[in-house]
Amino acid sequence: MATLVDDKVYYMEGFKLHSLKMGRYKIMEELAKSVFVTSVIEKMDTKDTNIRNLGIGSGNGEIESIFTKQLSDHFGKLENTVIEPAEEAIEEYKRLTAKNNWSNVEYSWFNAENSYSKIVKRFPDIGALQTINCIDVLAVLAVCQESQFQFERYHHECTTDITDFISSDDHPREKKVTIDYLMQTVDFKESVSESLYNEVIDYIKSFDGQILLMNDFDVIFIQKKC
Repeated sequence: MATLVDDKVYYMEGFKLHSLKMGRYKIMEELAKSVFVTSVIEKMDTKDTNIRNLGIGSGNGEIESIFTKQLSDHFGKLENTVIEPAEEAIEEYKRLTAKNNWSNVEYSWFNAENSYSKIVKRFPDIGALQTINCIDVLAVLAVCQESQFQFERYHHECTTDITDFISSDDHPREKKVTIDYLMQTVDFKESVSESLYNEVIDYIKSFDGQILLMNDFDVIFIQKKC
């Protein structure tokens, strides 16, 4: 039985569908305009308007670009380094940046498996935007040279009812991808017995017959005070 992480393209399809169902993009847009500005941007006490940004596990950039836009609006020049293991995601990210067409943002692209240690050494003073999508954590670091770390934690509760979507056969592809994403397995239905598949579906309906996606997440803002 293949896990979802073995197929990066299929994982990205599942992640985008899951994000759409959860309203993740709208949540992140609201967060970027409020908490991100007050907790990160306004605390970046620097006379230098050139900001170096490091994205690790950036995916296709749809979420990361929401925050990059805020940095672009507040600082004169942004050097954005993207480290991502999926080549297909990097290509999709590049197409997105071409559409955004931000004149003050320069991008460098690196495959994570080969480049992580080399790239981090280039950033002794990092303003870093790090997204770790697979475990629903968005960590943002605004870092200067020395002294103590401080952090703020922002918790967001997010629950979506997808009972009708899973119970219906109106959108078979989306239903299959959603179930595979929830199970973190490629072709889950085809890989298990019919009785086990039905048992799993019945189990996730056990909350008053509803299928609820519980997708609470934390955003942690870490700052190293000079």
